[in-house]
Amino acid sequence: VTRTYTYDNTAPAVPGVNTADSNFNQTFNVQLTHAMGEADFNELRYTLSGTDPANCSDGTGIQPANDIAITVGATRILKAIACDDLGNASAVVTRTYTYDTAAPEVPGSDTADRSFNTTFNVQLTHDMTEPDFAELRYTLTGTAPSSCTDGDSIEPFINISIVAGSTRELKAISCDVLGNASSSVTFTYTYDVTPPAVPDTDITDKDFNATFDVQLTHDMSEPDFDELRYTLSGDDPADCSDGTGIQPGVNISIDAGSSRVLKAISCDDLGNASAVMTRTYTYDITPPAAPGANVASLSFNTNFNVQLTHAMAEPDF
Repeated sequence: VTRTYTYDNTAPAVPGVNTADSNFNQTFNVQLTHAMGEADFNELRYTLSGTDPANCSDGTGIQPANDIAITVGATRILKAIACDDLGNASAVVTRTYTYDTAAPEVPGSDTADRSFNTTFNVQLTHDMTEPDFAELRYTLTGTAPSSCTDGDSIEPFINISIVAGSTRELKAISCDVLGNASSSVTFTYTYDVTPPAVPDTDITDKDFNATFDVQLTHDMSEPDFDELRYTLSGDDPADCSDGTGIQPGVNISIDAGSSRVLKAISCDDLGNASAVMTRTYTYDITPPAAPGANVASLSFNTNFNVQLTHAMAEPDF
């Protein structure tokens, strides 16, 4: 009779894992894999402590394709070996599952808080070198996105229209590939169509017959004041680009030769215009009526009184 006793210390094939190294922030399952046609395969042994299974009696035994829970709370290092019927062990396979709840950076905007009176575009910004960045989420309702599934999705540097009609609060978060969200950032765009105060002048309506100077005045404590616009043609300045721009307290020459109608508006930084102020300077070189006397020409040899007379209803006498 013949008996053959084969010395076998051949290590089985190293097991595989169906999930590569990755980050996670919620519990998930992985499975160890193995070539099931391998002769004398017995089982797999694994740990989640970061320590290698020392041999085929160490760690936890499991068959291929059974779930291993990777639970939240800390980074998990899965180490596993394959074992045959003789207790020969494979080399160790290692997979690292990094627990990641770190919030990405807060997004920025290319346009800070501001007032506006016409539709304009803003762009949210983000450091595109940040690892695992996925997208931005935003709202214009004044309520912050509550998670990475709330609000509207957008990539950095894409236009968002801030539509005229009311104040808009842009609130945004950054999201990574795991759904971790940054804190919310808020940008307030205040809709402002309030006209500034009407300008005044240091000289009211008057008659004149020689060139003189007049100055427009304005309350300089008014926020967002920009400049004054005026005409001397009698036409209203149509808007904050019409007429001549001037600052308060600067001389405007009212030249002799004809009547002048000064019309002026105040303008703010947004181009909102006040109502029109009008001053009329009437050029007047009409001589008054000649005076009379209550005593006509006569001869006299004693003192007497005479009175000059004038039509007292004549304007400007």
